Amino acid sequence: MSTPLERLLSGTATRLTNENVERFLAAQGPAMVVFPGDPRTRAEAIDAAVIAQELTKSAPAAIAVGVVDGEASGLQQRFGVTVYPSLVFLRDGRKVSMVAKLQDWAVYAQAMRLWLPKTSTEVQR
Repeated sequence: MSTPLERLLSGTATRLTNENVERFLAAQGPAMVVFPGDPRTRAEAIDAAVIAQELTKSAPAAIAVGVVDGEASGLQQRFGVTVYPSLVFLRDGRKVSMVAKLQDWAVYAQAMRLWLPKTSTEVQR
């Protein structure tokens, strides 16, 4: 049986590395970068994958999702990530907001309001 993180990576998510991050950031529209941390040492990594999946389902349009494997990629500094898990919300390749650690759903909903185009409906759960 696969974990939510494995399912996220085997679906439409992109495994982000230093080599492919520029191509990911060049895409237009909303995108999310998931920094789950190492799932072997951080149980919250799995929760972050589930949250990312739920957020993409709640969005009114397709969202590009990138997942940074583990904690050793060096991308955390580029995106201002200091704790795991973290979700970074981008629009047109630029950081709009970030949610660090696991939070209440209302925190993610607020991040979505800042992140998605103004014509989007409010995320509800």
